[in-house]
Amino acid sequence: MKVAMGATSEEVRMAEIYGLFSGRDGRVRYVGQTTGSHEDRFKQHLRSPSNCLYSWFHSEWKYGYPIESVLLQSCDDAVRGPVERWWMARFPGLLNDRISGQIWLTGACSTAPKIPEITAYIRHNIYRREHVLKIRG
Repeated sequence: MKVAMGATSEEVRMAEIYGLFSGRDGRVRYVGQTTGSHEDRFKQHLRSPSNCLYSWFHSEWKYGYPIESVLLQSCDDAVRGPVERWWMARFPGLLNDRISGQIWLTGACSTAPKIPEITAYIRHNIYRREHVLKIRG
């Protein structure tokens, strides 16, 4: 369990809101929440993906693209539900099972925000992929 700096566990319990994205295009396809670390929750998703993620994971893996996790926001545990929904409404076409119609529609009409960590990941891996193709070609 994480607590805010300088606080006891009874005072402020922290949560993390995270996104799962493909190394293919950097598009966030799932938004989740956890009171642990998003890295640990990501490992749980990889070991036993829910029905909504299983097909997507295997489709990306089939073509050699990794699934990655990114921290979107840390927040007080008491507000993690609304914060998670706020992030869900920012990304079109999410695969989340428990997304409301209104949030899905808001996301469908949105332009996904730029997440610097995802942009850096994609730039690094596109360069590596192009470099490998030049060497093989």
